[in-house]
Amino acid sequence: MDNFSIVTGAMIQLSSPFRLIHVIKRLPDFQLRPHSHNFFHIIFVTSGTLEVDIKGSTHIIHENHAVILPPYVPHALNSKKGYCQIGVDIFDTEENDLCALLNQTFPSGFSIVKMHLLPTHFEEMIKSVRDLTKLNLLKLQNNAEALVLSFIEQASDTADKSFRDRFLDMIAHDDGLTFTLPQMCSYLNISKTHLERLVHDEFECSAVEYYNKLKIMKACFLLQNSESSIRDISEKLGFYDESHFTRFFKKSMGITPSNYRNTSRTPL
Repeated sequence: MDNFSIVTGAMIQLSSPFRLIHVIKRLPDFQLRPHSHNFFHIIFVTSGTLEVDIKGSTHIIHENHAVILPPYVPHALNSKKGYCQIGVDIFDTEENDLCALLNQTFPSGFSIVKMHLLPTHFEEMIKSVRDLTKLNLLKLQNNAEALVLSFIEQASDTADKSFRDRFLDMIAHDDGLTFTLPQMCSYLNISKTHLERLVHDEFECSAVEYYNKLKIMKACFLLQNSESSIRDISEKLGFYDESHFTRFFKKSMGITPSNYRNTSRTPL
């Protein structure tokens, strides 16, 4: 059963080529079963996370990211903890320059782009939809166009950015180094095969191997420079439990985490 309750916000009809703007805060356990529509739907996630199931894959849309969902392609939406969004619907009309830009920039129709939305963006739009004067309606129309143009511009900039920079940006975002391989693919919006090839070209190892090297480096740093327990460190780095972390660490370093901590802190 679908659960698409709204805590606050509204859907406002706009002038062509737009259909609606959705300024919405969704409740936890939000679900919308597979569906499709005859327009582009762009979702700007301003807080929380949204899962999109499309073409047999699940993509996680993080805060300050946006996703474009193409016309006539079935997809499902889910969010365990809820999220806030600014959504924009755009009819795919050939005579409109904005639609032409969307089709040119996103030939496959689906894409995820990191955005730089101000924290006040959502709150300002909520105020506008609650007080829908003619002035505020015009502001919403202009804001919708500005957001879509920014989305296109950011996507174009991202396309020019090297894979190495994008991969390192992802690592910086994943503070606990807990991303799985499917989550890496989702974040970077590329296939597993493509990801592994690019990582091997850049770092001469697989994506998981590179992540494991970073985990070992971070574990060594925490063991030597913090008072965190072995259990806390294992949880922070995404291991199932302390014993799993200990086996992983010993396999790589030839010594247990406890022995490493004691040895590294022993004065020369």
